[in-house]
Amino acid sequence: MDQEVILLGFLCDGPKHGYELKKILDERLGPFSGTDSTSIYYPLKSLEKRALLTKTIDREGKRPERHVYTITEDGREEFVRLLKKNFLVIKRPSLNLDLCLYFIKYLDPDTAVQHLKDRLKGLEKIKKWAEDYEGSLKTKSELKHLYLIARHNLEIARVEIEFIEELIDLTPTRAFTKGSRKGQMD
Repeated sequence: MDQEVILLGFLCDGPKHGYELKKILDERLGPFSGTDSTSIYYPLKSLEKRALLTKTIDREGKRPERHVYTITEDGREEFVRLLKKNFLVIKRPSLNLDLCLYFIKYLDPDTAVQHLKDRLKGLEKIKKWAEDYEGSLKTKSELKHLYLIARHNLEIARVEIEFIEELIDLTPTRAFTKGSRKGQMD
């Protein structure tokens, strides 16, 4: 469903060929989306079968032919329906940190703290990227939607950084050991 709303949304701006769609996905949504651009052709074929987009063949000079996709009126209606559905779906994000925290008691406390510090370094880089990206988009009204996404990602990074800093400050031998009582971080 995510790929469908993304592809239909990109096509709302006008017809695009497959490589162009992949490039837009990688450049605009890649930094903050888990969507894989390597597998867009199957969803495009599915959307075409459902008459939500049309495909034409285009060739420029001696270049190989390419498929150009155009959203249909039914596709626009489906896009609006999917977008509304995405606005209304509130689900807990699946964060790999949660899985790590579940099993952290099996690590040596010093190793666990080192892994958390390594994650913190990565989060600091994400925070810096989001701050820079947000700042570069602030005055560009045509890119306001990207500014909002960068701002959202910045807030998520800040919250996780704060959480991990608090976790690192806990006494490792009491917070991460097998003997800790479930749910307690004394």
